[in-house]
Amino acid sequence: MADANKGGGMSRQVFKVIVVGNVFVGKTSIVKRLAYGAYTADYKGTLGVDFAVRDLEIKPVDVKAFLGGVPPTHLCTRVERLTPEQGLQGSIPITIPDTHPLLSETSPGLGVRLQLWDIGGQERAAVLSRAYYRDAVGAVVVTDLSRTTWRDDVLVWKRDIDARVMYPGTSRPVPTFLLINKIDLSEVQETLLGADIGAFVRDNGFSGFYATSSKAGTNLDCAFSHLSVLIAAQQPAQQPLSQSLSRSQVVSLTERPASDTSTKSSSCC
Repeated sequence: MADANKGGGMSRQVFKVIVVGNVFVGKTSIVKRLAYGAYTADYKGTLGVDFAVRDLEIKPVDVKAFLGGVPPTHLCTRVERLTPEQGLQGSIPITIPDTHPLLSETSPGLGVRLQLWDIGGQERAAVLSRAYYRDAVGAVVVTDLSRTTWRDDVLVWKRDIDARVMYPGTSRPVPTFLLINKIDLSEVQETLLGADIGAFVRDNGFSGFYATSSKAGTNLDCAFSHLSVLIAAQQPAQQPLSQSLSRSQVVSLTERPASDTSTKSSSCC
């Protein structure tokens, strides 16, 4: 297994995760919050693709909680006014063999380096280069419920992921989460109150969903930790997915060549 943490500590598996969704739903803000702990209300819309990394260390007890479909309460936040399913997640428990390394009594937990690919919402899913999706082992579709067409918009991205991205060596789609972003806004909460997100997630093959806020950081660590566990659960022990990633390969989300930068701005959270 390659070690992406040469400075010591837990050995990390490197997972490429694509972050997609329509323009201005908050994809770049989510990635910035995860990678740098920063939030900016106004940002330049991503044109093409950008990426950054985030390291996670998930304790054995939390790994088992995520596998059971019940996120640990110390990592996740239930949004006020919403039911637990509406305000947190609608994940389906998964079963893995007792011999899987994640379930070993001597397991130190899961060390992950997420390589987060922020794919511009201006890009139409139909014309996205396969290079953007190549080697991805997980995906996140982001929406903010601000458009009446959000269900159709989300499904365009989900179907594109299912058609283009398979778990290495299999014909299975990669684990994919739906993030309902900007949950700190009352209008998003109101819309979510009347939406049966759990049924939508199950009916359309998502691995689960979270209500998130890149402005407040709500449920981002929880969602991406959960996704990481689902990715690792599908990994055969003899075929590790980890790969080396040096800091020199990390592209700043705030420093792009002029040819790769859009001048559009929007408030996003």
